[in-house]
Amino acid sequence: MMCLGRTKAKAAAVIAKQRHQASREKKQKKREKRGIEPLSESEWLSLVQDIHYASKVYKKGTKMNPGYKERYLVLKEGKLWWYKISDLALDEFDKYDVTQSEPLGSWSLYGNEVKKMDAHEDSYHNQETGHNKGFMITNADGVSRSIMLHQESTRDKWVKKIRKVIKLYKHPPRAVEEEQVMCAQPDY
Repeated sequence: MMCLGRTKAKAAAVIAKQRHQASREKKQKKREKRGIEPLSESEWLSLVQDIHYASKVYKKGTKMNPGYKERYLVLKEGKLWWYKISDLALDEFDKYDVTQSEPLGSWSLYGNEVKKMDAHEDSYHNQETGHNKGFMITNADGVSRSIMLHQESTRDKWVKKIRKVIKLYKHPPRAVEEEQVMCAQPDY
């Protein structure tokens, strides 16, 4: 294949895109042979929106504010949203109500990886708060967020739900994939 008038980087990007397209078409043909229907955009979207979880966590800040801050983390619509606890109202069941508050930030799970992590026994955060179970989410650019929790079971629920969303994002319908690539920039 000859690419005239293009830089090596652009040519490599074009080749990678062509390979990706060929790979998707090959996988689609295999699915059709096995009788598996691809999900429609609305079916896929409803699967992503059905995955919902929320709890109080400790989110590590950025370089400007490196400490762990108490936040209310919500997984909805394929994104993580975090809220300041003091800004949230309580509903009639003493649960946090996020509908009346603006989130401090969000994190798209498109193209991310999640891994479990444990705090060191001698770490300042573990000694001060007792939170030693957590997870780290890393996006395609290598930017990550660390979240710490009280219990291993809560951490495992978070990781399981996030992995479900990430798995769905790996096989989206064509229209959704193009939109997600354009909108995958998180609010840092």
